[in-house]
Amino acid sequence: MNPINPHKRLIMRSAGVLILAMAGAAGNALAAVNEPYQVKVSYDPTGPRASVTFGADGPAAYGYGIERRPVGRTTWNQVGYINEPLRSYLDATVAPLTRYEYRVKAYRPGGPSSGYISTSTATIALNFPYYTAYPNGIAPSNFTREQQAADARAMYGYWRAKYTTTTGAGTGGMRVYKSDENGETVSEGQGYGMVISVYMADSGNNAKSDFDMMLTYYKSKHKVASDGSNTGLMAWRVNADGSIADNWVAPDGDMDAAWALLVADRKWGSGNGNPNYWGEAQNILNGLQKWATYNHSTTSSDLIANADKELSAQEGAGNYTMSSYQMVGYMSEFANASDTTRAAQWHDTLKAGYKAYDYFYDTHSSTALTPFTFLTMPGATQYQQGSKGYSFGPDSCRVPWRVGMDYLWHGNAHSAWVAGQIPSVRSTLAHDMPMVNAAWFKNATGGRPQTAWYHYELDGTPTVGTTHWGQRHTAGAMAVGAMTDTSNQSWLNDLYSYMRVQIPGQPYTSDGITLTPEYYADTVLMVTMIAVTGNMPNLPNVAIPAQ
Repeated sequence: MNPINPHKRLIMRSAGVLILAMAGAAGNALAAVNEPYQVKVSYDPTGPRASVTFGADGPAAYGYGIERRPVGRTTWNQVGYINEPLRSYLDATVAPLTRYEYRVKAYRPGGPSSGYISTSTATIALNFPYYTAYPNGIAPSNFTREQQAADARAMYGYWRAKYTTTTGAGTGGMRVYKSDENGETVSEGQGYGMVISVYMADSGNNAKSDFDMMLTYYKSKHKVASDGSNTGLMAWRVNADGSIADNWVAPDGDMDAAWALLVADRKWGSGNGNPNYWGEAQNILNGLQKWATYNHSTTSSDLIANADKELSAQEGAGNYTMSSYQMVGYMSEFANASDTTRAAQWHDTLKAGYKAYDYFYDTHSSTALTPFTFLTMPGATQYQQGSKGYSFGPDSCRVPWRVGMDYLWHGNAHSAWVAGQIPSVRSTLAHDMPMVNAAWFKNATGGRPQTAWYHYELDGTPTVGTTHWGQRHTAGAMAVGAMTDTSNQSWLNDLYSYMRVQIPGQPYTSDGITLTPEYYADTVLMVTMIAVTGNMPNLPNVAIPAQ
């Protein structure tokens, strides 16, 4: 029941100031009223649903209106009404993976006709685990999603203890470091750490604080161009004491950092006590297109660049890049977060990435493997071997994961869009390439990922003189690739069984092969563990629901 009396008072608090609004004749005595207080929200992603609780003192109310709005909107809407003496409400109408904030409006006999509003609001926290299936693909079926979340949480605890530190990170900083090597930090690891922290964050761990500190460190180690310009991108390698060891850009770390910032903006919001995640993402996205993409002429390849590239540099016959830098799953969200000019550039890099991947798929269709590096300049030698390695190994093993995530998030939408402009490109490449990669890996290892070799030729044969190494990161990346097709279900289950028993920082022995732990393998394993367990939703693409 909502009492109607146009001559009563509405009393609210705004920004800590008591505001009195007269709805009737001026001069009436203003009696204090007690607004609802301590509004709290707990979120259950399995519904999804939100439980809203609050406190309220006498005089007794008729009841309470529960109001909600998506974070970032200005208009409140009532989503429920409960009678006195209830102090909780279950909102089962929330959209998945969307932050809302709530407030409570009380109505009481003889009181304000429009109610009086709580002095506090509470916001849904998008915490790990998310329990939201990807729009496309399959998931491991040999363990419950609750067990998978527990596995990921346990692995995260080991990983964080082993590979993150505040030592040498400067004031307010945290870095991902090579704890068993020379203690250095590389930009790729910092990007991984930001992705891991933003997705693993919940109300009971320190991952959000870690993320903010990792951002502080990232910003303190920007590459400076030869003309003194700050590129907004992280220098590739930093010594344990904080000095820059290599002042060039490896853009995969920056792309991961930008993605993590877009996730953070959707998960926690920018401002109101948080860093400006959105603005920081803009700085990196601008830097990537300005300094780390071959897009400065009509004849450029538009590929993400692997070099100490200056703005004046023209793409030459000897320029090369890494296949794993073409992170096609991120690019449409980068475009959505960009101005018109940068959005067009991100679409060009998406097209260039799939064009390159299509070349390697066609060259070795039974494996669809990509090389460590290849030449970029359009022409007869594009995609051929340059001065660096041309085999499949620890760097390019990430491609099944990167392309696989594009399929899990977007289906074949991106490869089909590219095929609409370049008919030679397979429209189903987002699905086909990681699926073939995963199937090849099963055959190459006999279904035992612990027997994987360090390097393979693009035809799938082990490189002469190679050793057994890299099983953790290769198995994790291939597991994401296996998620693209139901034909890989049993293999995906086997890969997950292997992943879940790996402990970052600790050796693992199987088939007479001992795996020595190290930063790169353990960290890629951790990122892919989050993905494989279904806990890497495409948060930047979750639309704020309509009012």
